[in-house]
Amino acid sequence: MTSIPQPLNPSIPGHPERSDGSPSHPAVRRRADVVLARQLAWILERFGLAGFRHLQKEAITAHLLGQDSLCVMPTGSGKSLCYQGPAVLCREHSAFPIPHSAVPTTVVVSPLLALMQDQVDALQRRGISAAVLNSAQYVYEQRVIEHQVRDGEVALLHVSPERFASPAFITLLCDSPLSAIVVDEAHCVSMWGHDFRPDYAALGPRIACVRQAHPCCSLHAYTATATLPVRGDIARSLGLREPHVELVGSFDRENLLLRVERRVNLDRQLIDLCRAYEPGSGIIYCPRRADTEQLAEMLCHVGLDARAYHAGMETDLRREVQDWFMAPARPGRIAVATVAFGMGIDHPAVRFVAHTFLPSSLELYHQEIGRAGRDGGPAECVIFWTPDDVEWWRDVLFGEERYARREVEVDEDRALLSLLIEANEYCAATACRHAILLNHFDDPTEDCETMCDNCRTASQGQKGSRDQGTRDVGQVLAPAPEISNLKSDEPSER
Repeated sequence: MTSIPQPLNPSIPGHPERSDGSPSHPAVRRRADVVLARQLAWILERFGLAGFRHLQKEAITAHLLGQDSLCVMPTGSGKSLCYQGPAVLCREHSAFPIPHSAVPTTVVVSPLLALMQDQVDALQRRGISAAVLNSAQYVYEQRVIEHQVRDGEVALLHVSPERFASPAFITLLCDSPLSAIVVDEAHCVSMWGHDFRPDYAALGPRIACVRQAHPCCSLHAYTATATLPVRGDIARSLGLREPHVELVGSFDRENLLLRVERRVNLDRQLIDLCRAYEPGSGIIYCPRRADTEQLAEMLCHVGLDARAYHAGMETDLRREVQDWFMAPARPGRIAVATVAFGMGIDHPAVRFVAHTFLPSSLELYHQEIGRAGRDGGPAECVIFWTPDDVEWWRDVLFGEERYARREVEVDEDRALLSLLIEANEYCAATACRHAILLNHFDDPTEDCETMCDNCRTASQGQKGSRDQGTRDVGQVLAPAPEISNLKSDEPSER
């Protein structure tokens, strides 16, 4: 394996650059460039890769230079390598200038326990020292991992944002050698994001406390989808040091056919979609757990290979469904799932992604359709929708009684409403769907001409009419009509 000189991270003694990442002398700059190139080559070799994907090299460089960063990299861009590579490099290369027992840890904050465990298992299979710390473990297991972190024996430690609420955990990090803190799914810190979580919003001051004890510890935020206001919220809330590196990938997925279809006979519509792509695999997203089980049973009844997946299932059963879906020897698998499915799923040949209901935001929708066509081949993404979907979401998210009293005064509530309305307007629009999505993320583009239903209709000389399904905030606040076939006491999953 390639021999690597001393690392660039300023948390390590002998670092040849100033704390802002800029070389202190032209000769040092030349040497730093050589060192960086060799470190990048080492990471490629260690992970068995021929080259980096778009923005991976730049994101890894920010880690190696010890600069804070905000990386918006669409689903399938390989975000995990950007922080795993530098962490493994610091631990394994032969020219480390400090004792092996004091190698600093990279802390990774992630919202899903199952995803954390999957990543740790994959790293350990590669011979990489990784661990996860969570409340489901026995106390003695937690103590063993804590001792390993304190002694510098763990390259990557995965934790939930709730863990940072523990003063004992903050003390552990302050007393342990740290190289970097990584916040995955960073859009959760912003109430204007599609998945706001208070525990994420509280991370900033807690991370700042840790960085007071480790001034050279860098902070890196990763997300697959974030608009310009959300990116600003992330930087402010987490306290990214200036000048921080901001990397934003393209949101364009030219190989995806985007369609919206009125939900009329959902069973028939789904069967036709699945049959059209046999033996290709697909993902069908539903708003409720019961829907996943009912639709999976229906698809199996007509001879299709389908299984349900949702957060209410036992952990072992969820893992079994994930393994079943990912198995290369079984084409034609269809996962019928809530939003709990998809994170960490890297199936290259998903030929379609269907939503049986209005997505709760364009950010979430873009993230979920990003699981289609990762092999570069054509794939279809379709929403089965009706205009009343937005009002059903309104009652599920906020409660019908509050809306009847028009009690939507909290900023967070209004932010969620805005996201719903944007998603509803996307479904009702007659303009190019690719252009609508990319404009939403401040990544403007020309009309796709052939890769969405609206452009295909226009190219055939047919006049599209705007569906009378859009709502402004005032209309959404009005009492909802009775939607008997969708009412349920079961909460949706977000």
